[in-house]
Amino acid sequence: MISLSPPTICNSATENYLNCVNSESGRVRVEAKRASEEYGRVLRRYPLKPGETVERPQRGEVVSSSGVLPPLDPGEY
Repeated sequence: MISLSPPTICNSATENYLNCVNSESGRVRVEAKRASEEYGRVLRRYPLKPGETVERPQRGEVVSSSGVLPPLDPGEY
């Protein structure tokens, strides 16, 4: 009878990679949760009236505390 054991990671580079992916995915989850909570706070602080919609900035626009800045000129970089 052949006995099969569970696969093992014998390559330390693979193990390091998987540990890194695990760590980074945990960090991303924490940051996403914080962003979601902040978005919820903003929605509670500035609720929309019935029928009101939010205009989303166009791609390339930067929103700041003073308003919307013009799109960045790609030639500047």
